[in-house]
Amino acid sequence: MIMLASCLMWYSSCNKIRQLTAIDFSYTLPRTTFIYPQGGLKNTEVLLYTGSIYINLDSLLAANGLSGGMVGNTFIRKFSVTIEHPPGANFDWVQSARVVVSGNHNLDPSQEVAFIVNPSPGDTILNMEMTKANIRNYFDKSTIYYGLYGVLDGAFPFEWVQMYLDAQIQFRLEPL
Repeated sequence: MIMLASCLMWYSSCNKIRQLTAIDFSYTLPRTTFIYPQGGLKNTEVLLYTGSIYINLDSLLAANGLSGGMVGNTFIRKFSVTIEHPPGANFDWVQSARVVVSGNHNLDPSQEVAFIVNPSPGDTILNMEMTKANIRNYFDKSTIYYGLYGVLDGAFPFEWVQMYLDAQIQFRLEPL
């Protein structure tokens, strides 16, 4: 009984030490540029863009001075979409937008990580609100897939729109 209590106390203290020495690391993803061609119907959700993120978790730990450890809770910390071309274009044609992540390119199943509803008239940047969903389990294969969906509000007023995505992921790095 004393041995069991000693083991539990040792495990508990090791776990507390690991939590105290953990660090939060933010990783800014490379900017992604894409073109959305004219398409989609009013008041329907359409897939505006899909992409993937590859992160080598062992390299991430090593780059932060951890020879051994684990990656804990992981969140999308920032996600924005900006119109680059044509000049004068804005998001008045978007009623709402959301971002999902998945473990496969079909985005099924997926988890919503960011959204925006009723962007302000004339907006050229959609600064999404984060859901604070833990996406750590999607990195088991090092690559996660994401999709940007939008609900169109009215006619798409352009032949095409060139946009770019800016995103940041926050990892909780815990030494062993």
